[in-house]
Amino acid sequence: GYLGHLWKYRDVTAQVRAEERRELEKKFYQLVLDALPAQVAVFNRDGSYVYVSPGAIADAEMREWIVGRTDADYCERRGIDPAVARHRMALLQEVVRSGTESYFQETLPPRANSDERHFVRFYTPVVGANGTTELVLGYGLDITDRIRAEEKMREATRLAERSARAKESFLANMSHEIRTPLNAVIGTAHLLESTPLDPLQRRYVDAIRYSADTLLALINDILDLTKIGTGNIAFESIPFRLRELVNSVGDALRATADGKGISLRVVLDEALPPVVVGDPTRLTQVLLNLVANAVKFTERGGVSLGVRVAARDGDALRLEFRVI
Repeated sequence: GYLGHLWKYRDVTAQVRAEERRELEKKFYQLVLDALPAQVAVFNRDGSYVYVSPGAIADAEMREWIVGRTDADYCERRGIDPAVARHRMALLQEVVRSGTESYFQETLPPRANSDERHFVRFYTPVVGANGTTELVLGYGLDITDRIRAEEKMREATRLAERSARAKESFLANMSHEIRTPLNAVIGTAHLLESTPLDPLQRRYVDAIRYSADTLLALINDILDLTKIGTGNIAFESIPFRLRELVNSVGDALRATADGKGISLRVVLDEALPPVVVGDPTRLTQVLLNLVANAVKFTERGGVSLGVRVAARDGDALRLEFRVI
């Protein structure tokens, strides 16, 4: 008689649901990768493409074509220098071998429909359960705008530096040109002083000398600033009479101190030698500035300019200048 059929059933609900979840996850991650503002690609260990984002290749047909192919195929099809593909492949294989991330900067030459572009690209290993690199995630950032901005900044800096050098050169040359006739004025004033003068004439000559000396000091300051800016400043090493220099600084500012009703004293160490070797012009400028400020900001009492030998090593002296 008819015994019927025996059917065996297996519940695959969990498997189907798992596959549905995987498919949803795949679509979700693909949406995320597609939306990233970067060029994203996934490679097999042999360097063939598994996935390319629209940010990397906008043409959907090209994205479908490239899966399973390598950068060598892509560069050949797009007319890109094969050296670009070889460089990428060498770095990708090194990432597979070492299991560590690598990055590099790449410049693609201009083509018919685009200018030269600059990218920074990263290769990151995707390590499986057995500890080996199964896939490589590649992503690139277009840094062309940043590169161009940096080039513009460098050019602007170069222009500013050239302009500054031109100004410094002009000031240096003009200060030299101005000093020539000014020295003639100062020399003429000295000659006038050696002639018989009545009190009023001597007063006028003193005014000429004072104004000319002040103007010469200002010009020297400008010249020093231009030399510092161009790196050409140099210190002299010539003999000069230290006592006379320090006393002249006091004499130059004593009238100003008297006008404020304060005293100005110069105190010199008896151990000072009569002649030393150094830069008298720079020393005069420093002392004039210090003592002038002291006189300017002292309302009562007095100002003292002192010099003493702080140390001696043979002919070498360490001098201490003190403004109180």
